[in-house]
Amino acid sequence: MFKQDLEVIDALRRDAANVREPHTSGIRKVSAYAGQLSWMGGKFPIDVRFSILRGIRMSDICSQIGVEFTWYPALGYNTERPLSENNLKFELANILYNLAALYSQLAVSANRSATEGLRAAANYFCQAAGVISYIQKDILPELRGTPPEDMDPATLECLEQLMLAQGQECFWQKAAMDKYKDASIAKLAARVSDFYGAARDWGVKSEAISSEWIHHMTAKHHHFAAAAQLRQACDCLEKRKYGEEVARLRDSIVCVNEALKEARYLNKVVLGDLNGLKNKVTEDLKRAEKDNDLIYLSKSRTANR
Repeated sequence: MFKQDLEVIDALRRDAANVREPHTSGIRKVSAYAGQLSWMGGKFPIDVRFSILRGIRMSDICSQIGVEFTWYPALGYNTERPLSENNLKFELANILYNLAALYSQLAVSANRSATEGLRAAANYFCQAAGVISYIQKDILPELRGTPPEDMDPATLECLEQLMLAQGQECFWQKAAMDKYKDASIAKLAARVSDFYGAARDWGVKSEAISSEWIHHMTAKHHHFAAAAQLRQACDCLEKRKYGEEVARLRDSIVCVNEALKEARYLNKVVLGDLNGLKNKVTEDLKRAEKDNDLIYLSKSRTANR
Protein backbone atom coordinates (compact mmCIF):
# COMPACT_ATOMS: atom_id res chain seq x y z
CA MET A 1 0.00 0.00 0.00
CA PHE A 2 2.89 2.36 0.72
CA LYS A 3 5.16 1.15 -2.10
CA GLN A 4 4.91 4.37 -4.15
CA ASP A 5 5.51 6.56 -1.09
CA LEU A 6 8.57 4.54 -0.11
CA GLU A 7 9.93 4.82 -3.65
CA VAL A 8 9.65 8.61 -3.41
CA ILE A 9 11.50 8.59 -0.08
CA ASP A 10 14.15 6.31 -1.53
CA ALA A 11 14.63 8.74 -4.43
CA LEU A 12 14.99 11.60 -1.96
CA ARG A 13 17.66 9.62 -0.11
CA ARG A 14 19.59 8.95 -3.31
CA ASP A 15 19.52 12.64 -4.24
CA ALA A 16 20.66 13.65 -0.75
CA ALA A 17 23.41 11.04 -0.48
CA ASN A 18 24.78 11.87 -3.94
CA VAL A 19 25.39 15.56 -3.24
CA ARG A 20 29.13 15.79 -3.85
CA GLU A 21 29.93 19.33 -4.99
CA PRO A 22 29.56 22.56 -2.95
CA HIS A 23 26.54 24.02 -4.76
CA THR A 24 23.46 25.64 -3.26
CA SER A 25 21.21 23.14 -5.07
CA GLY A 26 22.52 20.49 -2.68
CA ILE A 27 20.98 22.29 0.30
CA ARG A 28 17.49 21.71 -1.07
CA LYS A 29 18.16 18.02 -1.78
CA VAL A 30 19.62 17.27 1.65
CA SER A 31 17.00 19.36 3.46
CA ALA A 32 14.12 17.68 1.62
CA TYR A 33 15.19 14.23 2.77
CA ALA A 34 15.96 15.45 6.30
CA GLY A 35 12.47 16.92 6.45
CA GLN A 36 10.90 13.58 5.48
CA LEU A 37 12.97 11.77 8.11
CA SER A 38 11.81 14.24 10.76
CA TRP A 39 8.19 13.77 9.65
CA MET A 40 8.47 9.98 9.79
CA GLY A 41 10.14 10.23 13.18
CA GLY A 42 7.07 12.11 14.39
CA LYS A 43 4.79 9.33 13.16
CA PHE A 44 6.95 6.53 14.59
CA PRO A 45 8.95 8.10 17.42
CA ILE A 46 11.89 6.06 18.68
CA ASP A 47 11.79 7.78 22.05
CA VAL A 48 8.22 6.50 22.73
CA ARG A 49 8.38 2.97 24.10
CA PHE A 50 5.39 1.59 22.17
CA SER A 51 3.75 2.84 19.01
CA ILE A 52 0.11 2.32 18.01
CA LEU A 53 1.18 -0.39 15.56
CA ARG A 54 0.43 -3.43 17.74
CA GLY A 55 2.74 -2.19 20.48
CA ILE A 56 5.87 -2.58 18.31
CA ARG A 57 8.74 -0.18 18.83
CA MET A 58 9.97 1.76 15.78
CA SER A 59 13.42 0.19 16.06
CA ASP A 60 11.73 -3.22 15.80
CA ILE A 61 9.74 -2.06 12.76
CA CYS A 62 12.94 -1.00 10.97
CA SER A 63 14.49 -4.35 11.82
CA GLN A 64 11.51 -6.39 10.65
CA ILE A 65 11.23 -4.72 7.23
CA GLY A 66 14.99 -4.87 6.69
CA VAL A 67 15.69 -1.12 6.72
CA GLU A 68 19.36 -0.56 7.50
CA PHE A 69 21.12 2.74 6.98
CA THR A 70 24.82 2.57 6.15
CA TRP A 71 27.28 5.44 6.50
CA TYR A 72 31.03 5.93 6.57
CA PRO A 73 32.55 8.19 9.27
CA ALA A 74 33.96 11.45 7.90
CA LEU A 75 36.66 11.83 10.55
CA GLY A 76 38.77 9.57 12.73
CA TYR A 77 40.74 6.39 12.16
CA ASN A 78 37.90 4.25 10.79
CA THR A 79 36.73 6.20 7.75
CA GLU A 80 36.96 3.08 5.58
CA ARG A 81 34.75 1.03 7.91
CA PRO A 82 30.99 1.45 7.29
CA LEU A 83 28.47 1.67 10.10
CA SER A 84 24.95 0.26 9.69
CA GLU A 85 21.96 0.72 11.99
CA ASN A 86 18.20 0.21 11.62
CA ASN A 87 17.49 3.52 13.34
CA LEU A 88 15.80 6.58 11.81
CA LYS A 89 17.60 8.92 14.20
CA PHE A 90 20.95 7.49 13.09
CA GLU A 91 19.96 8.21 9.49
CA LEU A 92 18.80 11.73 10.35
CA ALA A 93 21.98 12.49 12.29
CA ASN A 94 24.15 11.47 9.33
CA ILE A 95 22.08 13.39 6.81
CA LEU A 96 22.27 16.54 8.94
CA TYR A 97 26.02 15.98 9.37
CA ASN A 98 26.27 16.05 5.58
CA LEU A 99 24.23 19.25 5.52
CA ALA A 100 26.67 20.89 7.94
CA ALA A 101 29.57 19.66 5.79
CA LEU A 102 27.91 21.13 2.69
CA TYR A 103 27.49 24.51 4.38
CA SER A 104 31.18 24.48 5.37
CA GLN A 105 32.21 23.60 1.80
CA LEU A 106 30.09 26.43 0.43
CA ALA A 107 31.78 28.79 2.89
CA VAL A 108 35.26 27.68 1.89
CA SER A 109 34.45 28.02 -1.82
CA ALA A 110 33.10 31.59 -1.44
CA ASN A 111 35.16 34.47 -2.82
CA ARG A 112 36.50 36.05 0.36
CA SER A 113 38.39 38.78 -1.45
CA ALA A 114 35.13 40.73 -1.79
CA THR A 115 32.63 42.00 0.77
CA GLU A 116 29.71 39.95 -0.59
CA GLY A 117 31.79 36.77 -0.58
CA LEU A 118 32.86 37.35 3.01
CA ARG A 119 29.27 37.90 4.08
CA ALA A 120 28.17 34.70 2.34
CA ALA A 121 31.05 32.69 3.82
CA ALA A 122 30.30 33.94 7.33
CA ASN A 123 26.63 33.02 6.90
CA TYR A 124 27.44 29.50 5.67
CA PHE A 125 29.92 28.87 8.50
CA CYS A 126 27.32 29.97 11.06
CA GLN A 127 24.68 27.74 9.46
CA ALA A 128 27.09 24.81 9.64
CA ALA A 129 27.64 25.52 13.34
CA GLY A 130 23.88 25.69 13.89
CA VAL A 131 23.25 22.32 12.25
CA ILE A 132 26.03 20.69 14.30
CA SER A 133 24.57 22.15 17.48
CA TYR A 134 21.13 20.80 16.53
CA ILE A 135 22.55 17.31 15.95
CA GLN A 136 24.17 17.30 19.36
CA LYS A 137 21.33 18.80 21.38
CA ASP A 138 18.23 17.49 19.63
CA ILE A 139 19.06 14.37 17.62
CA LEU A 140 21.74 12.39 19.46
CA PRO A 141 19.88 12.32 22.83
CA GLU A 142 17.14 10.35 21.01
CA LEU A 143 19.57 7.97 19.31
CA ARG A 144 19.38 5.46 22.16
CA GLY A 145 22.83 4.14 21.45
CA THR A 146 26.50 5.06 21.13
CA PRO A 147 27.03 7.78 18.51
CA PRO A 148 29.54 7.24 15.69
CA GLU A 149 33.16 8.20 16.37
CA ASP A 150 32.87 11.49 14.48
CA MET A 151 29.64 12.45 16.28
CA ASP A 152 30.64 12.07 19.91
CA PRO A 153 30.12 15.19 22.09
CA ALA A 154 33.77 16.33 22.07
CA THR A 155 34.05 16.04 18.28
CA LEU A 156 30.81 17.90 17.61
CA GLU A 157 31.75 20.65 20.08
CA CYS A 158 35.11 20.99 18.34
CA LEU A 159 33.47 21.23 14.92
CA GLU A 160 30.88 23.74 16.11
CA GLN A 161 33.52 26.00 17.64
CA LEU A 162 35.70 25.64 14.53
CA MET A 163 32.82 26.72 12.27
CA LEU A 164 32.11 29.69 14.54
CA ALA A 165 35.80 30.60 14.54
CA GLN A 166 35.93 30.66 10.76
CA GLY A 167 32.67 32.60 10.54
CA GLN A 168 33.98 35.18 13.01
CA GLU A 169 37.22 35.34 11.05
CA CYS A 170 35.18 36.41 8.02
CA PHE A 171 33.60 39.23 10.06
CA TRP A 172 37.09 40.25 11.22
CA GLN A 173 38.39 40.24 7.65
CA LYS A 174 35.44 42.34 6.46
CA ALA A 175 35.96 44.84 9.28
CA ALA A 176 39.64 45.18 8.35
CA MET A 177 38.74 45.51 4.67
CA ASP A 178 36.16 48.21 5.45
CA LYS A 179 38.68 50.03 7.70
CA TYR A 180 36.75 49.87 10.96
CA LYS A 181 38.30 51.47 14.02
CA ASP A 182 41.25 49.60 15.50
CA ALA A 183 39.45 49.00 18.81
CA SER A 184 36.53 47.32 17.01
CA ILE A 185 38.81 45.14 14.88
CA ALA A 186 40.74 44.17 18.02
CA LYS A 187 37.55 42.92 19.70
CA LEU A 188 36.64 40.84 16.65
CA ALA A 189 40.15 39.36 16.52
CA ALA A 190 40.01 38.47 20.22
CA ARG A 191 36.71 36.68 19.67
CA VAL A 192 38.19 34.71 16.76
CA SER A 193 41.07 33.71 19.03
CA ASP A 194 38.61 32.53 21.71
CA PHE A 195 36.68 30.36 19.24
CA TYR A 196 39.83 28.74 17.87
CA GLY A 197 41.05 28.15 21.41
CA ALA A 198 37.79 26.45 22.37
CA ALA A 199 37.89 24.33 19.20
CA ARG A 200 41.44 23.27 20.02
CA ASP A 201 40.52 22.33 23.58
CA TRP A 202 37.59 20.16 22.46
CA GLY A 203 39.70 18.68 19.68
CA VAL A 204 42.22 17.44 22.24
CA LYS A 205 39.40 15.54 23.97
CA SER A 206 38.17 13.98 20.73
CA GLU A 207 39.32 10.66 19.31
CA ALA A 208 38.32 11.70 15.78
CA ILE A 209 40.03 15.09 15.40
CA SER A 210 43.51 14.70 13.91
CA SER A 211 46.63 16.17 15.48
CA GLU A 212 47.15 18.28 12.33
CA TRP A 213 43.82 20.01 12.94
CA ILE A 214 44.71 20.60 16.58
CA HIS A 215 48.06 22.16 15.66
CA HIS A 216 46.35 24.35 13.06
CA MET A 217 43.71 25.55 15.53
CA THR A 218 46.42 26.23 18.12
CA ALA A 219 48.32 28.39 15.64
CA LYS A 220 45.18 30.31 14.67
CA HIS A 221 44.32 30.87 18.34
CA HIS A 222 47.71 32.52 18.98
CA HIS A 223 47.67 34.28 15.61
CA PHE A 224 44.46 36.16 16.35
CA ALA A 225 45.50 36.88 19.92
CA ALA A 226 48.56 38.60 18.41
CA ALA A 227 46.40 40.43 15.85
CA ALA A 228 44.08 41.65 18.63
CA GLN A 229 47.01 43.03 20.63
CA LEU A 230 48.44 44.76 17.55
CA ARG A 231 45.15 46.53 16.87
CA GLN A 232 44.83 47.50 20.53
CA ALA A 233 48.36 48.91 20.32
CA CYS A 234 47.33 51.00 17.30
CA ASP A 235 44.39 52.31 19.32
CA CYS A 236 46.75 53.15 22.19
CA LEU A 237 49.04 55.08 19.83
CA GLU A 238 46.10 57.13 18.61
CA LYS A 239 45.17 57.92 22.22
CA ARG A 240 48.82 58.63 23.13
CA LYS A 241 49.01 55.79 25.63
CA TYR A 242 52.60 55.05 24.71
CA GLY A 243 53.52 52.79 27.61
CA GLU A 244 50.47 50.58 27.07
CA GLU A 245 51.21 50.49 23.35
CA VAL A 246 54.67 49.04 24.04
CA ALA A 247 53.24 46.45 26.46
CA ARG A 248 50.63 45.28 23.95
CA LEU A 249 53.16 45.03 21.13
CA ARG A 250 55.44 42.93 23.33
CA ASP A 251 52.54 40.65 24.15
CA SER A 252 51.71 40.44 20.44
CA ILE A 253 55.27 39.26 19.69
CA VAL A 254 54.94 36.55 22.35
CA CYS A 255 51.67 35.33 20.76
CA VAL A 256 53.15 35.33 17.26
CA ASN A 257 56.11 33.27 18.42
CA GLU A 258 53.75 30.77 20.06
CA ALA A 259 51.86 30.45 16.78
CA LEU A 260 55.10 29.97 14.81
CA LYS A 261 55.93 26.94 16.97
CA GLU A 262 53.29 25.17 14.87
CA ALA A 263 54.92 26.23 11.59
CA ARG A 264 55.57 22.69 10.35
CA TYR A 265 51.82 21.96 10.40
CA LEU A 266 50.73 25.13 8.58
CA ASN A 267 50.14 25.75 4.91
CA LYS A 268 52.05 28.45 3.04
CA VAL A 269 49.24 31.00 3.19
CA VAL A 270 48.77 30.82 6.98
CA LEU A 271 52.53 30.73 7.57
CA GLY A 272 53.01 33.72 5.28
CA ASP A 273 50.36 35.69 7.18
CA LEU A 274 52.06 34.86 10.47
CA ASN A 275 55.50 35.93 9.29
CA GLY A 276 54.05 39.12 7.84
CA LEU A 277 52.36 39.85 11.16
CA LYS A 278 55.59 39.22 13.05
CA ASN A 279 57.51 41.63 10.81
CA LYS A 280 54.84 44.30 11.26
CA VAL A 281 54.76 43.94 15.05
CA THR A 282 58.55 43.88 15.30
CA GLU A 283 58.86 47.12 13.33
CA ASP A 284 56.11 48.81 15.35
CA LEU A 285 57.69 47.68 18.61
CA LYS A 286 61.09 49.13 17.69
CA ARG A 287 59.48 52.45 16.82
CA ALA A 288 57.24 52.44 19.91
CA GLU A 289 60.12 51.63 22.31
CA LYS A 290 62.21 54.40 20.78
CA ASP A 291 59.35 56.90 21.02
CA ASN A 292 58.58 55.82 24.56
CA ASP A 293 62.23 56.22 25.61
CA LEU A 294 62.37 59.71 24.10
CA ILE A 295 59.16 60.74 25.85
CA TYR A 296 60.43 59.35 29.17
CA LEU A 297 63.77 61.15 28.71
CA SER A 298 62.01 64.40 27.85
CA LYS A 299 59.82 64.14 30.95
CA SER A 300 62.85 63.41 33.13
CA ARG A 301 64.71 66.47 31.89
CA THR A 302 61.65 68.63 32.46
CA ALA A 303 61.30 67.30 36.00
CA ASN A 304 64.99 68.00 36.76
CA ARG A 305 64.60 71.61 35.80
